[in-house]
Amino acid sequence: ATFLPEEQAVLFHHVVAQLLFVTTRARRDIQTTVAFLTTRVKRPDKDDWGKLKRVLKYLKGSRRLKLSLSVDNLSILKWWVDASHAVHKDCKSHTSMGMT
Repeated sequence: ATFLPEEQAVLFHHVVAQLLFVTTRARRDIQTTVAFLTTRVKRPDKDDWGKLKRVLKYLKGSRRLKLSLSVDNLSILKWWVDASHAVHKDCKSHTSMGMT
């Protein structure tokens, strides 16, 4: 793996910290991605930089989307998140998460 230059690695760490703040306040849909990126802040490589750019692109593209909530039964909570954001090269395999 080709590790990032020191200046870029510091920027990577800074942006991931900002995303961590955002996930707890407003964008829970990127929690899994940001949790992974936090494990990479010590020695990020070029692949990690690409993943960071991808989540930023996702945020930019989805910033105007509205959260829609609906209720079928007040005693059941369901929550689904696309956790991978198409990180696989073939974009056919996705890791999703659900909470019920």
